[in-house]
Amino acid sequence: MGNVLQEIIKEMVRKGEIRTIKDIKELTKSLTGNLIQEVLEAELEDELGYGKYDRVKGTSRQEGRI
Repeated sequence: MGNVLQEIIKEMVRKGEIRTIKDIKELTKSLTGNLIQEVLEAELEDELGYGKYDRVKGTSRQEGRI
């Protein structure tokens, strides 16, 4: 994964998308936020035993109520 990320960063520098310290800080902030979100979602999925978008099995608790 490190090599892939390194290649993406090199490409961003080559295209001029990363030029300043501010650009680096924004990229770091974005990557950190995305990483934390993915880790938390994976941890929650592991703890609950099902994924965020998994279909519900069985009947709804509301089914049959008036």
